[in-house]
Amino acid sequence: MQQALRALVIVMGLALVAGFGGLAVGLYQKATRGGAPVESPGAAAPAEFGTVRLGEGPEARVVETVAAEGRLFIRLSDSDWREWIVVLDLGSGRVLGRIEVQAER
Repeated sequence: MQQALRALVIVMGLALVAGFGGLAVGLYQKATRGGAPVESPGAAAPAEFGTVRLGEGPEARVVETVAAEGRLFIRLSDSDWREWIVVLDLGSGRVLGRIEVQAER
C-alpha cells in the first residue's frame, strides 16, 4: 500500500512539473512572438467612405450617438425641441434612414 501511494505521489509530482514546464514554454513563446495582434478571420477593415453630410440643417445638434451591429445611430434635436434619429451604415457611410421621435400629447 505504501509503495502504491509513494508511486502515485511521484507520478503526480512529475505531472505538476511537466504542466508548469509547458506553461513556461507557452508564456515564453507568446512573449517572443513579436506582439503582433491576431485578427479574427471575420473582422475585415471598414471601407473608407470620406465625408458624410447629413443635411439636417443649421439648427440641428447631436444629442447622442450609439454604434451597434454595423450601424451608427445619431440622435439629433433642434431649437423647436423636435428629435429624430439618423441611422448610418458604418461600412459604407450611407444614410439608411431617419426616425422621427414625437412626444405623446
